[in-house]
Amino acid sequence: MDIGLIIILVTLSVASIYDLWKREVPDKVWLIFGAIGSAATALDIFSGRLQLIVLFASVGITTVFSTGLYYLRFYGGADAKALIAASLTLPFYEPTNFIHPLAPIMILANGTLLLIGLPVLFSLFNLIQIVRGKHIFQGFESESWWRKAAACSIGYRAGLKRVRRFHLTLEKVEEGVKKFDFSLLRDDDMFVEKGDRWVTPGLPLIVFLLVGAVALALYGDLTVPILMAFIGG
Repeated sequence: MDIGLIIILVTLSVASIYDLWKREVPDKVWLIFGAIGSAATALDIFSGRLQLIVLFASVGITTVFSTGLYYLRFYGGADAKALIAASLTLPFYEPTNFIHPLAPIMILANGTLLLIGLPVLFSLFNLIQIVRGKHIFQGFESESWWRKAAACSIGYRAGLKRVRRFHLTLEKVEEGVKKFDFSLLRDDDMFVEKGDRWVTPGLPLIVFLLVGAVALALYGDLTVPILMAFIGG
């Protein structure tokens, strides 16, 4: 396995622990990550295994892409820093299956694809609740079936007990009527603690970046089979 990928896996593992515990990753993690990764990359350049132009291209493309997603508020600053540091550590990687050799973008794509699988799990959980006779839509009778289905795919109704840590509300009240709130532009200070409401977990993307890096090490670019299926279909 490439030394750069090992560094990424170790660093994202440490960052994931911070993210799960506090939903915040100290900047020192990324500084150390970037420093060690840059040193490993420098050795590759001096040994002739990597061209300087490839490093500049990877860091430039990754920085623009990851920073753009941050300003569009698709994720937090730690996620952008993780991808930029990864581009310094492993700018170029050719696994068994890949469409392009930009490792940080492959890691993000892998993590995002795995993240998309969560709605299936949420939907199954809520279906089980309905089958068990739980009135999960009580108070939301005015909502359409498709909005109820959407809520089932991204969250669940928490019980009367204290809500688990780092959960965001999925509901609001308009003119005295409860409605689902699917706003994506939320802040961490909107985490709720009271129960008996629809909530969605504030997911730590760093964890999915870690899983995406593991998938890269074991398989490669997960978008390859999807593209092949699309082309073949």
